[in-house]
Amino acid sequence: MLPIILILNHIDQKKVFLDNLDPKQTIEIYPDNNTIKIDNIRELKKQIPLLQPNSTRVIINNFDLATIYAQNSSLKLLEETSNKVEFILTAENLNNILPTVQSRCKIKDLRNRKLIQSDAKTATWNNFAIKNKVEAVEKINELLNLSFKSLKDNYTMEKANFIHLLLKTKYLMEENNLNPQITVDYLLINAKNSNIIK
Repeated sequence: MLPIILILNHIDQKKVFLDNLDPKQTIEIYPDNNTIKIDNIRELKKQIPLLQPNSTRVIINNFDLATIYAQNSSLKLLEETSNKVEFILTAENLNNILPTVQSRCKIKDLRNRKLIQSDAKTATWNNFAIKNKVEAVEKINELLNLSFKSLKDNYTMEKANFIHLLLKTKYLMEENNLNPQITVDYLLINAKNSNIIK
């Protein structure tokens, strides 16, 4: 699994992103005195062999505060263990992360998406721009995750029909030339009407 760099400007964006993922055992690393040192990465390398394969998520918070030595040390870790462990690196400033680290990760910029957690099951989306098909499909996948969770908690035909609409629209988005922003806006309106989001 390709490691992910989450570009954030608010901690809630990370929380909402993680709430949309499958639950896993999670290890979180935080900066020590506003920096992540090479010793933090070395300690993590010792723990990795002890973790259950494919059931662990490692989150390195504020990776943009890591020293160059720590970032270089993490390269091998990200390359060799990402098939066993899911890595998520958070950052506010992507420019402070080495290009060699960036090239090994999928970068998700959540700064232009104001995701606010309203409760454990639903989230509200406001003021975000969809620039292309890839971002539209990502947003549709997020809506699908929320919809399945909501349907599991409280089955209604309205929610089941909305999931059908999402799947059909996702296929159309991938195979045709739909306007990404208008399509996602349309789905968000339907999501609110189906009580998937508030």
